[in-house]
Amino acid sequence: MERYAKNSRRYSLGYSLYYYFGVYTFISLSLIPQVLDVVLPLNESRPILPIYPGYYFVDERKYFFCIFSHAIMAWEIAVTVILSHDCMLLTYIEHICSIFTLVGFRFERLIYNNTMKMLHSRTSDMYCKQIAFSVYTHRKALKFAQLIGDTFSLTLTIQLALNTIMISITLLQVTQQHAGILELIRYMMYVIGQLIHLFCLSFEGQKLIDHSLQTRDKIPNVIPYGLYFDGIDDVDDDDNDDEEHVGDFDDVDEEHIGDFDAFPPGSSQYLAFSLNGDELGRPGDKRR
Repeated sequence: MERYAKNSRRYSLGYSLYYYFGVYTFISLSLIPQVLDVVLPLNESRPILPIYPGYYFVDERKYFFCIFSHAIMAWEIAVTVILSHDCMLLTYIEHICSIFTLVGFRFERLIYNNTMKMLHSRTSDMYCKQIAFSVYTHRKALKFAQLIGDTFSLTLTIQLALNTIMISITLLQVTQQHAGILELIRYMMYVIGQLIHLFCLSFEGQKLIDHSLQTRDKIPNVIPYGLYFDGIDDVDDDDNDDEEHVGDFDDVDEEHIGDFDAFPPGSSQYLAFSLNGDELGRPGDKRR
């Protein structure tokens, strides 16, 4: 989890630095004509380069620095809000991925280190509790991922629509206007920034899907080694071992672990063994 936390910090820092650098570079290009008028003056002042196509209904040359200051503050606020949203989403996704990795690691090590013990000690309370805790953690991760999806789905849809529209308009302006080299550089910086924005959001979303699928693929490895639990329907029988197994799940979380029917559909599908011993079968028996 520490590795994922460092990745989240590194991604957020690099993402923020790039955007702030791009914004200030984008705005600072408007100062080049003003600087050239001082360094290499001509017989007449060079035409000003507006920060963005906007109308303030005042003399833009006379109030250039006032407009420039207003643009800096407006862009800083807008970029800070967008970066806060994106970095928060990135951090949440990295945290969920770390939980998925941890759950898969627990199942893998449970099999790798203790294969023979599990083959010959099917009533071990320790393994019941370890598996129950891993399933409970996996369930919480799935619910957290669902919460993140429900929270950010609307904002991500709006961002995707706005990015597509703004990139299309920007490229249309480049093709239909005889833009100078400075304006062309600004347009290309803006388009590249929007593409990087879309890539980062898509990359993190795909990363979350991949980690979830990898965890699902690791859990079925429990089956070949004969891990099974007797059915909950047999709790009322005289078999004391069955009662002990059911009690192990209740010790971890009576409300959630004891009732697998309450699990989200994804979690119950990921878990590739059954609580019913007749369905899974004991080692050496053929599955029905």
